Amino acid sequence: MKRFLLALSLIMIFAFSGEAKKIKVLIVDGQNNHEVWPKSTIMMKQYLEETGLFTVDIDRTAYTWKAEREKAFLPLAGVGETQELPEPKTDPNFAPKFKKYDVVVSNFGWKAADWPESTQKN
Repeated sequence: MKRFLLALSLIMIFAFSGEAKKIKVLIVDGQNNHEVWPKSTIMMKQYLEETGLFTVDIDRTAYTWKAEREKAFLPLAGVGETQELPEPKTDPNFAPKFKKYDVVVSNFGWKAADWPESTQKN
């Protein structure tokens, strides 16, 4: 009987202790040779959040490349306006706050411009 009460007590404590802490995810994007990247970023965000295990933010370079095909998805990231360029270009102000997140997902692709040196070090 004592074991039963102990087990029941532990179950009640865990059941009513609140929701488990969600994993914080950052998706970084802005330049990718695969023209579907604006859509795939939104899809990844939705898939992760639908599990109930993650909260997801998106950080995008100010200069985008190869976003024209799926441009309808760009505003869904909630990151503000960007400038679409015909060739990749480094965004000198791109500095995501990596330390705020448990996981970083890169949706950058081949030929994307380098990140600023300080961002690379972070």
